[in-house]
Amino acid sequence: MYLFILLACTSRAPKADAPTPPPPKTSFEALRPGLEMATFIGDPPSPVGDSRIVVVRIDPSVLDIVLLAASSLGTSAKAPKAWVEQHGLLAATNAALYEPDYLTATFHMRQGDHINQAKLNPDANHFLLLDPIDGTLPAVQIVDRTCETVPFEAYRTVVQGYRITDCEGNPAFKDRERIWSHASIGIDKSGRMLWLFSRSPWSTHDFAEVLTRLPLDLHRVQYAEGGPPAALVLQKGKEQWLGSYESGAFQNNENQTPFELPFVLGVRPR
Repeated sequence: MYLFILLACTSRAPKADAPTPPPPKTSFEALRPGLEMATFIGDPPSPVGDSRIVVVRIDPSVLDIVLLAASSLGTSAKAPKAWVEQHGLLAATNAALYEPDYLTATFHMRQGDHINQAKLNPDANHFLLLDPIDGTLPAVQIVDRTCETVPFEAYRTVVQGYRITDCEGNPAFKDRERIWSHASIGIDKSGRMLWLFSRSPWSTHDFAEVLTRLPLDLHRVQYAEGGPPAALVLQKGKEQWLGSYESGAFQNNENQTPFELPFVLGVRPR
């Protein structure tokens, strides 16, 4: 996550009394065909906030999941709602970590002939694959190169990231000291995509354990962003969830300012 310069120049929103959120919906609610949402309370709870985890579930056989990047579109970084509104998205979330130029991904990122980041990082073992060249392949995959072969050439879009869970479904992060908000992306065992957002902070190790206790039938989970830049936006009702807490950088639950993002994952009607 790129927070060091950005947090130094971002003013905090004034603290306001927030309305009491509605009870969590622990069964998935259909928002439209192929798009569902549920809210869970993480167990054990986070030390900060309400411990809610928002999960958006997407059926890639019904809706298109796309990577939108400022570098390929010839534009600049945008707030999450701007990505949704300007590109006709049903929802959007973080795609990956990014560099200080607000254009370049920290790890490998490719869209067809456009290479946002050529470098393959040896420490990031997950690859999100979208837009298969062969229509017989799954529309979306997350592949762990420690136990699988990554079919790079079979997909037009490739996004590298840290894995939150390993090949056996166990926590892949070792650090249990630092905590932050999370935006992550996953695949369930039926091939549906999961966007998993928590404003309440956990260590990524503990967040992985929390996720495995939820009734999500998880297959793979990939880290997308943490702290204040983490975001999830739904077109329905203009709902927006923003990250806040990050150990050593923004140690409070007060952020109400959307961060501009150089790329997002989006959902579109087919």
